[in-house]
Amino acid sequence: MGALFSLQAAKPLALEYDGGCERVALEAAGGGRRWGIRLVCISDTHGLHRKLQVPDGDILIHAGDFTLFGKEEQVKDFDDWLAELPHKSKVVVFGNHENNADWHKRAAELLPHATLLRQGSFLSELGGGGSGPHFFGTDFFWPVKRGTCNPNFDQIPDATDVLIAHGPALGCADGGKGCEALLDTVRRVRPALVVSGHIHFAH
Repeated sequence: MGALFSLQAAKPLALEYDGGCERVALEAAGGGRRWGIRLVCISDTHGLHRKLQVPDGDILIHAGDFTLFGKEEQVKDFDDWLAELPHKSKVVVFGNHENNADWHKRAAELLPHATLLRQGSFLSELGGGGSGPHFFGTDFFWPVKRGTCNPNFDQIPDATDVLIAHGPALGCADGGKGCEALLDTVRRVRPALVVSGHIHFAH
């Protein structure tokens, strides 16, 4: 948890893991634009977020399952915890534990300290020279086979620099359980970074 990635992503993309916490350049997949920002990526905290030692950074990304079985009291504590963190932006998507929770339609009001992405985009203003990276976060979907239609993946714009999906694409830290249709989407969009979780034993 708390991984930092050094990205040199101009189609085709290359990804290099950097276990340290130095500021790195994120290059737009579209070519040329670069941002010196620090992304901190976590997932699957299941109500244990306060046990983490979260590195400082510019943007915190949580790739879902911040609760255990969608308990509403954990949502409130999670949002309070986000408010205590120094990151300028906190971007959150749903995992399977949140997706069918009783409160899921009220999630935006329960998470005022997060930018909650449910099939939505976020354009960061961080980084030099104008606009920063373009984020897209999906709702949670169970994996589907290649060639099976998931119209929600068609909503992911080609301009996406950072794609956040709780469930991983096939072959990407997935323990063999990733989504073939999402992999096809990643190949189409070619984001600089894909952030996922869900398959605990694969991380």
